[in-house]
Amino acid sequence: MTARRFPVTDIQRAVQDCLSTAPRVVDELERLTGYPSSSIRVCLARLEEEQLVHRERIGIKRAAGYYYLWHSGPAPKTDATAAQQPITKHEPNNRRDYLVAALFGQAGESK
Repeated sequence: MTARRFPVTDIQRAVQDCLSTAPRVVDELERLTGYPSSSIRVCLARLEEEQLVHRERIGIKRAAGYYYLWHSGPAPKTDATAAQQPITKHEPNNRRDYLVAALFGQAGESK
C-alpha cells in the first residue's frame, strides 16, 4: 500500500480555518477537511509546537480514557505556583518501628 502525500501548507490552512470557528476533535477535522486523521495529527503536532493551536484534555466518565479538544491560538497561561501544593514541615516524632527499636534502641537515644 502506498502512502498518500498531501501538501503541508494546504492541511495546515484547512485545519486552522476549521479551528478558527470552533474547538474540534480530530475526527471532526478529518470529516470537515477530507484529509486522513494521521495527517491531521501530524499537522496539529507541528502547529502546537509553533503555538498556533493548543489542546485541552477531556476525561471520559464512562470509560477510563480521555480525548483532546483542539483550540485555535496559543495555550492560556496558567499560574504554575497556584497549582503546586505548599510543602509542610513535620516535626520529627523520634519513634522507630518496634523491631528496629529492639535491635538499635529508640531514635534519639545515645548509648
